Amino acid sequence: MAGNTGIDEVHTNITKHTGTDKQGATTTTNDPAFDKGKPNSHALNDPKDQRSLEKRAEAEKEAEKREAEAPPPMTGAEIARSKGREPSKGARIDEEIAKEEEEELRRKGKI
Repeated sequence: MAGNTGIDEVHTNITKHTGTDKQGATTTTNDPAFDKGKPNSHALNDPKDQRSLEKRAEAEKEAEKREAEAPPPMTGAEIARSKGREPSKGARIDEEIAKEEEEELRRKGKI
């Protein structure tokens, strides 16, 4: 039995993008994510970037602002309690160690 690869209906949902490779030959890709960018594929401080210094500085300030406004990460015990569950033994031990370290730093006057 022959496959159905020759039927046009099979290929109707595939978007084909054509372009040229480094040697100038025409290439075709069926990747639906061809037009989408990859996450984190653009380094903010890339020296080969086409952005101006002003745009780079603005992006860096925005990143610092987002980082400053972000809530502190939740511990494993906090996550479990927020979901109405009992924290795991490891999460409870981590919480106790963090409290002991904080008390030690307060006692030494570093906090």
